[in-house]
Amino acid sequence: MAQVSYSIFIPSSYSALSPPAQPFASSPTRRATTTLSLSTFRSTTSSIRAESASAPAEEGIAGLDADPTPSWYGHVAEEQQSVDPHVDRWWESQPSDKQQERFSSSAHTNQYNGRKTPSGQRRNWYLTNDFVNDLIMRVGQAEASREGIENALEGWREPLTPRNIVKVISRVDGWQKAFYFFEWLKSRDDYDINTYIYNVVMKALQKGKQWQLCEQLAEEMIREGFVPDNFTYSILINCAKRCNLPDKALEWFQRMNATECVPDQVTYNCILDVLGSCGRMEEAVKLYEQLRKSGWQPDSVTCGTMANVFAKMDDHWAIEKLYWDMKEIGVEPNVVYYNTYIQALSRSGRLTLAANTFKQMEEAGIQPTSVTLTILIEMYTRVGAIQKAFEVFERLQREGLVVDVIVYNSLISACAEHSLVTEAESLFDRIYEQGSRPNEGTYRCMMSVYASKGMVKEVRDIFEWLEADGYNPGSQAYTSLIRACKQALEFDKVPEYFNEMISRGCVPNEWLCGSLLACFSMCKPGDVHRSILDCVKRCNPKVHDIVEKFLDSQHVEADWLQEKLANVISEFQLDTRRPLLNSLIDICWQAGRMRESYQILRIGRSLKVYENLETFLDSEWRLNLRTLSFSSAECALESWLNSLYVALYKGQKMPTLLVVETGSGKRRTVEKARLNGFIYSLLKKMDAPFEEDESEIGIFKATCSALKPWLESRKGYPLQDFVGFRHEANTDFHDLSLNTF
Repeated sequence: MAQVSYSIFIPSSYSALSPPAQPFASSPTRRATTTLSLSTFRSTTSSIRAESASAPAEEGIAGLDADPTPSWYGHVAEEQQSVDPHVDRWWESQPSDKQQERFSSSAHTNQYNGRKTPSGQRRNWYLTNDFVNDLIMRVGQAEASREGIENALEGWREPLTPRNIVKVISRVDGWQKAFYFFEWLKSRDDYDINTYIYNVVMKALQKGKQWQLCEQLAEEMIREGFVPDNFTYSILINCAKRCNLPDKALEWFQRMNATECVPDQVTYNCILDVLGSCGRMEEAVKLYEQLRKSGWQPDSVTCGTMANVFAKMDDHWAIEKLYWDMKEIGVEPNVVYYNTYIQALSRSGRLTLAANTFKQMEEAGIQPTSVTLTILIEMYTRVGAIQKAFEVFERLQREGLVVDVIVYNSLISACAEHSLVTEAESLFDRIYEQGSRPNEGTYRCMMSVYASKGMVKEVRDIFEWLEADGYNPGSQAYTSLIRACKQALEFDKVPEYFNEMISRGCVPNEWLCGSLLACFSMCKPGDVHRSILDCVKRCNPKVHDIVEKFLDSQHVEADWLQEKLANVISEFQLDTRRPLLNSLIDICWQAGRMRESYQILRIGRSLKVYENLETFLDSEWRLNLRTLSFSSAECALESWLNSLYVALYKGQKMPTLLVVETGSGKRRTVEKARLNGFIYSLLKKMDAPFEEDESEIGIFKATCSALKPWLESRKGYPLQDFVGFRHEANTDFHDLSLNTF
């Protein structure tokens, strides 16, 4: 993304700006039209309404008294209700004499025939809800087009105040009707248009993600002589953000700084959120630090936004420091801050601290939300503690937390990770019991659950339910079908489902390609075997060429394989790269092509696909096989053991403990064939001195003293035949690890 140069306006004395609690107090640099506060406006309108004898007070209009949540708060908007500080700014554009003239009861009673109240007194129909509601109904029932609005309002001759106009625009559904109603108003000479009316229309366009129209209105209001305010710029910045146009957002922020309009709390929060959302975290941090040095006091929304920025930078220390900064300036951490902090800690592996932070959040009296629960479920699922995830889910429900479909989807997805069919079906039924309906994500999660157990018929049933509810299955649903066929060893159905997917116009993705390769690696040679390979060719010709090379050539050049794999990997998403290489290793390993298997493993390391397989500490060396397939795990284990032998041969200093880690085994091909069971049987077959840790499943340990004699017994092991090892006099053990092989 091209960098846009923009300046940041920070007043020389920020104390002149309003504190967070009063974001629109007057400022020496603010225009005179922005000095009327919300309380002043309400007191003024109260006195004006009092002049209309028995006239009932108007209902609060959307965007005025409804206390809407500003949409530009990003992730904050879902959880944190706050009053839009720009809400009543429309009144500021009206001169005081014009306000009194338009809202004077006597001025309009003589001109229009008012209806009598029950007490017999006349009241001004111009100021009642019936008048505006009639107009709202006309616009609401009209066709969402210019002609539809003009036909619905044909013959309308009644006067409208700016407040009436704002109420109509705020109440109609859809940006089209709001925009065309505004165009109709501009075509008539008897209605006054001001800055706030422009803002409300632009707000409707922002909700509809209509950037071009929104920017056109902003340029138009400037040409017509209306002065944009903070609300105007905030709308433009957030509309650009919603439309994935961060450069446009920064351009309008720069234009704002070039005027006399001083950015306020909300506007700065907007631009910080924009910078963080578009990946320009360093600029967001720089702006935040400049504002803090100027004496600017952040509010809870600012802190939530910055916590999200630091989380994207994987800097949980900065989030913790932010907590103490909030305490220092008197801003209490809210649920958004805690959710962001807990998620950052869980992703960095600090699970104990994350759990303690959640406990601290509850002790502070802050109620968890559905977002909190989703984060906790994902955290416990990541470490295999599915039972703990269920316990938190049940407890928070008993305490009154209203759980939405997103939470159910997270828990069903966790069940898919652990092949818990009964539990997933129970959760699916509970969605209906609480009066909700599954969404597209729910159906896809249930398909993953059944696919993990090879339940092809059940996956197909959910597939049909997905279609019946109006969703397009797409390649993801067909990937689940093919995965189920793989688990059930029903490979003859794979080409059938793939052809059905292509005939429906679905585009194959990387996950589907990986599933096809996995089926091909497990299928016995024959007609079905060749048919699946043809599906791979239609899905990704580059991957097909590599597989064909393995099958047809006696020897594959390392340089050719490096080039081809690097090309393919660059086109795959990050989370699909390791499954792809796992499948390629499976194909080579099961075909007896050990050399190519080790080459793929080495290339995967060089391309950073197989990161964090090894950990080197002074007292412990560890091999992590958690995310590998059976064949790729065996390949990595053999390579690691060979590297240990080389380290011993070179006289390298060995640690006191060596560990092989497989985890508890989230995914299974059959009920008890888990990775740790496979590695356990493999180590026993080798007669290796590794013993399973009784206190932790999936951990195998061996002491250096026990391992050395066993490594010595492998002197005749054909290292060069397997891995092409080259003896180098000055090579350290860390260079003899998996990177070498």
